[in-house]
Amino acid sequence: MKPRASLLLLLAWLIAGCTVDSSTADTRADEDRVIGTVVDGRGARLSTSVPRVRVVSLMPSMTEIVVAFGGASQLAGRTRFDEDPAISDVPSVGGTVNPDVEAILEARPDLVITWADTDARALTERFESFGLPVYAARARSIDDFERHARALGALLGRSAAAEALVEQVGQQLEAVRVDAPEAERPSVLFVVWPRPLITTGAGTFVDELIRQVGGRSAFDDLNDPWPTVSFEAVLERAPDLVVVTSEHAEGLVPHWIEQDPTWRTLDAVRLGRVHLVDADIFNRPGPRMVDAAVELAEYVRGARAPE
Repeated sequence: MKPRASLLLLLAWLIAGCTVDSSTADTRADEDRVIGTVVDGRGARLSTSVPRVRVVSLMPSMTEIVVAFGGASQLAGRTRFDEDPAISDVPSVGGTVNPDVEAILEARPDLVITWADTDARALTERFESFGLPVYAARARSIDDFERHARALGALLGRSAAAEALVEQVGQQLEAVRVDAPEAERPSVLFVVWPRPLITTGAGTFVDELIRQVGGRSAFDDLNDPWPTVSFEAVLERAPDLVVVTSEHAEGLVPHWIEQDPTWRTLDAVRLGRVHLVDADIFNRPGPRMVDAAVELAEYVRGARAPE
């Protein structure tokens, strides 16, 4: 994938999760259970009276949720970024924000899962103009994962399995919790994208996972969930370790760090506390957040150990 295309896709993933779900989804939850509807990230209601059996998902994190609670057989379309062997036979409909609309129509879905984001509004409206039901999601936090898992479980007639998934993920995340004093928490620079340097701010699931395992995000004081920061700001905050997402997590240190002497001015780099991680696991607030938490826990423990 070309760098610019990769950045645009990444930003689409992130921006789609940058606004917290409206409180409507929480305040009307009890009512929805009674009348048989769920509320998506836009505040739109969808009926759960008849299970959806032909679902096209344009959000990899939501696709993983559906597969995890046993709904793979109900998927009629996925994106080219969904590489789970369990759905290898499910037709690809292209990208997440630029899908093949004709292919989606040919799939005859009774539900399309897409982004609850301003940039995706035109696409959502187009689907709805064809009479397709749309569940639009914002996926920013662990709470968002739980909310969407329950909603999609209800829509696909798999509420019990979805609830079991939520409980399992919650228990597994709790198992890796480290209640460290603030002063003993290593500072973690989480690099979503190198140029421009995009990291994680407050309130994202990545920020939450870092805190869960006893660390703290180097930029957790920023309200922007995915801020672009300068290298000077990184130097000033002197993170204890650096975690870099990569489409191909191979090698120990990213080549752009190895080739840039300014990065070697960071103690974290000189001490070998730089870790490449799989972007598909660390950039998706889905069931594999547990894998991300376990891996982060190992790195944070290493940063707390005596030099």
